[in-house]
Amino acid sequence: MKKILTNFLIFLILFSLTSCQQLIIGIEETFSYWANNAVIIDIEIPPGSLVDGEGFSSLPSNKNAQIIFKLHNPQKFDFIMPHDSDAPNDIIVFDENVKGKNGGSPEQGIDYSLEQIGSDKIRLEYKKEFLLKNEQGKTNLNPKINLYNKKDNRRFEQNYNYKLRANTVPPKPEWVTTGKIQEGNDWYYVLIFELERISESIDLHGDISEVHFTEGGVTKAPILIKLTNNGFDVSASQGNLLSSDKLITPLAAGDVTGDGISGFNSIPDANARKWMLCIKTDAKIGNSLNYKIRVKDLRGLYSQETSGVTNLAKLPIPKIKYEASMAQLNVLGVYIDNQNALTPSASSSGNPVIISSCFDETVILEAYHDSYTSGVTIRAEVKLSNSTPPPSGHTGDTGSVALDENKTKIRLDSIPGVDEIYEVKLKAQASNYADSDEKTYYYKVRKEVRSGNSSWHILKTAVANAKENDTIYINGAISSTDDVNNYGEIEVNNSISIQGLTGKTSDIIDANKDAVTTKHRIFTLKQNKKLTLTNLTLQNGKAGVGGAVMANNGFVLTLDNTDIKDSEAVTGGGAVYTDGTLNIKSGSVISGNKTTGSVGAGGAINITPSGSLIMTGGTIENNTAVLGGAVYNGGIFEISGAAKIVPSSGSDENSIGKNDVHLPANKLITVTGNLTQPIAARISPVNYPSTFNSTIKVLQAGSGVDLSTQVSKFKVTDSTDGKKWKINNSGQLEEVTPGGKTVTSWSELKSEVEKTSGGAEVIIVDGTLTASGDHDKITVGRNLTIRGKDGTAILDADKKCKIFKVKKNNKLILESLTLQNGDATKLSKKERNGGAVDLEEHASLEIKSGVIIKDNVANQGGGVYIGQNAELLMTSGIIQSNIGKGVSNKAHGGAVYVSGTFKMSGDAKLDPSGDHTKGKNDVYLINGATIILTGSLTSAENQIARITVPDTNYSEGRLVLEAEDGVVLSNEAKKFKVTQKDGYNWYVDGNGKLTTTAPSP
Repeated sequence: MKKILTNFLIFLILFSLTSCQQLIIGIEETFSYWANNAVIIDIEIPPGSLVDGEGFSSLPSNKNAQIIFKLHNPQKFDFIMPHDSDAPNDIIVFDENVKGKNGGSPEQGIDYSLEQIGSDKIRLEYKKEFLLKNEQGKTNLNPKINLYNKKDNRRFEQNYNYKLRANTVPPKPEWVTTGKIQEGNDWYYVLIFELERISESIDLHGDISEVHFTEGGVTKAPILIKLTNNGFDVSASQGNLLSSDKLITPLAAGDVTGDGISGFNSIPDANARKWMLCIKTDAKIGNSLNYKIRVKDLRGLYSQETSGVTNLAKLPIPKIKYEASMAQLNVLGVYIDNQNALTPSASSSGNPVIISSCFDETVILEAYHDSYTSGVTIRAEVKLSNSTPPPSGHTGDTGSVALDENKTKIRLDSIPGVDEIYEVKLKAQASNYADSDEKTYYYKVRKEVRSGNSSWHILKTAVANAKENDTIYINGAISSTDDVNNYGEIEVNNSISIQGLTGKTSDIIDANKDAVTTKHRIFTLKQNKKLTLTNLTLQNGKAGVGGAVMANNGFVLTLDNTDIKDSEAVTGGGAVYTDGTLNIKSGSVISGNKTTGSVGAGGAINITPSGSLIMTGGTIENNTAVLGGAVYNGGIFEISGAAKIVPSSGSDENSIGKNDVHLPANKLITVTGNLTQPIAARISPVNYPSTFNSTIKVLQAGSGVDLSTQVSKFKVTDSTDGKKWKINNSGQLEEVTPGGKTVTSWSELKSEVEKTSGGAEVIIVDGTLTASGDHDKITVGRNLTIRGKDGTAILDADKKCKIFKVKKNNKLILESLTLQNGDATKLSKKERNGGAVDLEEHASLEIKSGVIIKDNVANQGGGVYIGQNAELLMTSGIIQSNIGKGVSNKAHGGAVYVSGTFKMSGDAKLDPSGDHTKGKNDVYLINGATIILTGSLTSAENQIARITVPDTNYSEGRLVLEAEDGVVLSNEAKKFKVTQKDGYNWYVDGNGKLTTTAPSP
């Protein structure tokens, strides 16, 4: 018995340990799955969306609607979106009953857009035209979403559900007048109501199905109605609603209380009443009964309610206008041209009426109605909406109401640092009348400056009056002129933001240097404050220093998607002269600026010894100075991310002062984060290594940055003795050994190219190098040049693999080299693009003279595949006899597949095949892609390339060719052929657009 018990205990312990181990494994597997997955965990519907009778949230179709999907995404995956090239077609799938704007299935970009807006959020936006197509709650707009990891195409299927329809709330019944109808010997009141613009809104409100009516406290059964193209069908209303052919008699003085008969309008004619609700009440003439009315649609959405009294005229809802003193724009800064918009049919804190007031003055409104007689009192209440509370510690006024000479005036006070939203409630009252409905209006007061006369003066005054943390909005072009007080630099003395309302292409602050007598910069920034500029363009400033902006000590200037262009200074900072901190963020472009003096420094930016430039994004290009065409760094310069200072090219490739970064003695650039552009800048140091000073440091790494991975992203200007320089892994200047590294075998080339550090920047190919297997693809993970030793150098993949894959944010330059027999079709699915060269996102390839790319094959881009935001620059060379086999029997881009940027010039040529076969050495331009001509092309008519576009893109006016300055597009267009569509010929016209009209000889 003891032995049995002992064995049992051993078994129990082993079983327990095994069970625990299995439990631990199960927990680990569950945790691993959760930690490496991407899951939608919550959904945000637009605020204020009503829920119908079936539990569906309802979106109105008068504007676009955004839905936010919150994600559990611990690995911070980037996802493929529908607009990406080669995106799977099941990222977003709608129910078959959901219709797009054009009647077919919903289309990305036309009916909706899906964007990843962070590692933990995806935004789905429905276009208002799409919502209108699916109005009246016809179908569930909840799509099925699948997420695909952009890196490896891993699919994350989602399991979520929400109920959503497009359905606009029915309009509120508004009292028109009251009449009477006779039944037997008795007369009864008939109440007549209209629904705003109902005859124009059948697409929106054709689903109105019931009238809900309460009379004398008794709620009637729902009254059935139907809205048709010819008005309301009341045949099912059981006599509660009168048809338009029924005679309705006007009320007489004795039918109403007191002397209020003047408040009743005449009875509308029969044609108008077809679109009105004429309710026959149970109230006999003389009886006073309270009533309430609202309408309902088929999905259970109710309109707002209207109330009144049967024998009293109902006062109309008060209207709003600007008080007369507001009509002084240059004094008070209030734009009053939207007077009619002050009394909307509907508004909310999420959709308020905008009042543009830019001088921080109190806006005064007046409540009124043209039909009010004496004795009408307008009751008003005003308060700040809960959505815009005042800043902590604010003690000023926050709105008030005053009676001034029997006028009801509403004061909307300006609040520092807030685009205040006010809630204004109005109600009219008078003896012998039923009160008007109470109406709540919402007004957003924002500091907006618009284009027009005196706009510079208005902006200047707005900035001078701005309080701490205010935001001023720019709407249109604000220009300096010679008019009185409409010119001169704008001083910023508080921390404020200035933001474009519609975008930097149209929201412009123009100092107009070539047209005004008094030249001046745009902004002067005083000490220890902050100015943030967003979605703007600053241009045409001129001053001794700081052509557009001068920032004094301690001032922080931030450019966020803001351009500064065509400005100039004499000695420093054609665009910006900073003694403080300049932050440049994504989307900002500083271009075409200069210094004009003999010692001018910093064509775009001059950083003083106490100043700093922090560049996390944006582009600086085409600026000039004697020293530092782009940047003169006398202080601190930090760079990271997508920031790019575009080096000058051509004959100016090594020119000092041509968009370079000048480094005085002991100054350098700090790389504070990995750079994503192939080339971040060209550096022109004041000193180069010499026998007296062998160590010149120009780069250093910030915390967490491996400098060795970043140094190849900087060029160095040749020294005056003709020596060439590079930056070593320690950030120091090092002379480039002439000639580069010579390789004589495929394996040697692959090894040298794929070195992560210490690899040659120039590799010379000697002879014919042949691949030996499908593993021989050469991955380019740094910036380098590969050239043939002579005109006979060949890279032959022998149909075993693709030749080059250029990784994200790296640049490959090819010279005097043939790439042939690459084959990507045998590789894994995600590797089947780019038979000779496959450019990942943001990668770059430059093809120079002597390059031949031939006899290569891939699914897409037999010769070269240009991924999204990647670039091919072809100044010479030839691409010929390549095949794009395509997917799903659709051949794509035999020569080049373009999803990014393709630039051509010189004797570059993509030898067109003699037929119109898609995928046979053609150039495939995916939706919206073009070929950009940076210079004239030397080949003859129809000899440069054959262009193919997606079948849906064959339309008159589809842009396929663009030209940079100096290129006459009409001279180049004939050099391109276009693949036939359904046997019909297409051509490129003189504007670079597709046409079916043959060009003149």
